[in-house]
Amino acid sequence: MRAIPREGAFDPAAWRMGMWPLLAFALAAMLSPGRRGVILFGCAWWLLSLLPVLPLLAHSYGHYLYAPMAGFALACAGTLEALAAGMTGRAARSGGVGRTGDPGRPRVAARAEPPARAARWATTAAFLALALAFAARSEFLIRVRAGARLGETPFALDPFTRKMEVAQRSVASLTAQVDRSHDSVVVFVPPGFGQAVSRASGSVVGPTPSGTSQYDVVADVLGGGLALRLFEPRIDSVTFVSHWSPAYRNFTMFTEGAAGHMEKIGRSPHAHATFASALLDAGFLVPARDYLDALVRAFPRDRMVRLLFAAALAQTGDPGNARAQAQLVVAGAPPDTISAMAQRLLSRTAK
Repeated sequence: MRAIPREGAFDPAAWRMGMWPLLAFALAAMLSPGRRGVILFGCAWWLLSLLPVLPLLAHSYGHYLYAPMAGFALACAGTLEALAAGMTGRAARSGGVGRTGDPGRPRVAARAEPPARAARWATTAAFLALALAFAARSEFLIRVRAGARLGETPFALDPFTRKMEVAQRSVASLTAQVDRSHDSVVVFVPPGFGQAVSRASGSVVGPTPSGTSQYDVVADVLGGGLALRLFEPRIDSVTFVSHWSPAYRNFTMFTEGAAGHMEKIGRSPHAHATFASALLDAGFLVPARDYLDALVRAFPRDRMVRLLFAAALAQTGDPGNARAQAQLVVAGAPPDTISAMAQRLLSRTAK
């Protein structure tokens, strides 16, 4: 067993680890004709079962190695049995033949049995010590594997454990916030959220590259939302998107929070405006601008949404369109707080 790689790179010397047991199996098969069939059968099972696994280069852990390990265990058992039989035979031969006054007449010594019994006990003790050492090492590696995290996230590095953790948190948090007998859900994760993390090592490899497809842990674990529909019958449809559109106007919007929890944004223009304002404050200017562009088309009469769109245009280097949107906010509107904010924006963007 090898520890989890730190950098996620393939180890070109990993095949050497399998050469030592293979050599031991070959020697045991040659020196023990009585156990040769069992050892060769176990080796064939082990090696042939590895063939379908070899193309799985992106997998870090051996969930798929259970079948090959059965053949490996069978070959190990045959080898240990051959070793025990050899030690017992040597002990019996050394203690069971002696000489009397007649040099040509062998006899069975009275103390023939104790050496053979001692050899069997020694073999058993050695096997138990080896098994305990292997179990201790396995337990240590399993604890390391279970405790490793995916970068700075609370998600487990182990994909199987990660799926269980994410599914439990996401399903529980979302279903607790459903407030309609039938609802459609859109989970909006704007581009640029999060960091690029190696799934092999769990280390952060940098910010999310622009223009590249993102691996959304929650969306992948939930099967694009199928798991949510399975556990919550009130949900009619679930979709994960990185760009919001007016087609989702009547959907209840959620976003992904920390540790796989789902945070409800809502359906109303006010709820969308609050989330868009948070995006602007956090520095996600371009995603916020694109989001607000879609919101203006979905809610053309909402003045706060249009004001935020004007602010996003101004912050992304488009003062002309920002002024045009701000003028639409002011036109025909009462002198309220939103109008005052639009007037200040017009003053700042004036040539």
